[in-house]
Formats: sequence, structure tokens, C-alpha cells
Amino acid sequence: MRNIKELIDLLENDYNIKIKNIDLIEKALTHTSKEIVEPPYNFERLEFLGDSIINFVVSEKLFKKFKNEKEGFLSKNKSILISKELLSRFAKVLKIDQFIVLGKGEELDGGREKSNILCDAFEAIVAAIFLDSGIRNAKKLINKLIDKFHYETFFDSKTLLQEMTQEKFKSLPIYKIIETTGSEHNKIFKVGVYINNILFGIGTGKSKKEAEKEAAKNSILILKDETEKII
Repeated sequence: MRNIKELIDLLENDYNIKIKNIDLIEKALTHTSKEIVEPPYNFERLEFLGDSIINFVVSEKLFKKFKNEKEGFLSKNKSILISKELLSRFAKVLKIDQFIVLGKGEELDGGREKSNILCDAFEAIVAAIFLDSGIRNAKKLINKLIDKFHYETFFDSKTLLQEMTQEKFKSLPIYKIIETTGSEHNKIFKVGVYINNILFGIGTGKSKKEAEKEAAKNSILILKDETEKII
């Protein structure tokens, strides 16, 4: 287990979040399996609060980002952004798996790699930051992590790419099958996205639709990368 000061430094240097109450962070990193003299010194209560904060921040982000979308679209995509799988990935970015305090049994059982534990610890960290310095810093952390993972590509990548190309190039993307491999009943499609006759992203899949979605996602990443270089 690494020194908690490294996590404090990461939050301050990479996310511009200054931590005043280190005890809150320590509690947020203490799993319920750890035996403490004066319970409950663990992240259980913080996790409860953090879950609500994340729900609020993600809902607000989607509401502002997709101004013309209906409730169903917003709900579907919120469920992706607050999923255990994605929040545990955020925990890995913060290296929570290396800082979390586990009981001996949980340690031996591979607790540092369990997505449910990492997700809960991340929620607790968000709550600790909220209690320490307010909603602004909690939002700053969540939004930066979401943006770092190019969250738009988790949604309808073909629709998003179409919106981007219309705005940037005043044209629509064209999908072309580059190659088909495999037997008749086990085909693999390779599809390319062409914008103004220039090849951008390439995707593969067991169906043309799956390959097109992957190609669109990769094209979005290429366009975002090019934009960031210009900026």
C-alpha cells in the first residue's frame, strides 16, 4: 500500500484540488473489512453521499450538453456514466487500488482489483472532497475524469460523428467496407469512415453495424485529438 500523501499530491497537482482534512481521505480509502478499534471508521457512509453527488453532477452535465435530447436519452447515458465499470476505471486513474486499506482476508482475496470495491472507494473520495472543499471541487474531479475518457464515445457514436462532421466540414461521413474475412457464418467486417473522401477511423466487428460504430468512435477520437493539437 502506498503513502496517502501521493494521492493528495495527485489531486492537488493534476486536478487542482487542495485537501485540508486528510482524515476524510483516509476514511474514504478504508474498506469495511479493515478492523479498526473505533468503528465505523470506513468509507461506507461516505460512499452513500458520494453516490448522490455523482448522480447530480452527471445529470447536470448531460442536461447541459444535450440540450435537445429527451429524458430517455439522458437516462440511458447517465446509467453508463455512473456504472460500476466506469467508476472503477476512474478509481484506477486516481490509483485508488494502490492506496485503499483492506482487511487481511479481503487483501488475500484480491480486493484491490474488485470493481465493486473500487467503485465504492471512488464514490467515497468524491464525498470526502465535497465535505472538505465543497461541490465545486467534487464537480471538477468528476467532469475532468469523464472528459478524459472521451465520454461522448460511450453514446451513439454514429450520430455524434455526424454532428461533428456537419459542424466542422459541412458534410456527412461515409462508411465503406474495406475488407471482409472469415467464413460465411463467422464473418468479420472492417469498415472505414470517409469524410470528404479522406479516410479517418477504421473499425471491425462481427456485423457491419458493429464495425461502423467502432469506426465512428475512432473517428471521433481522431477529430478530438486534431482539435486539441490546434488549441
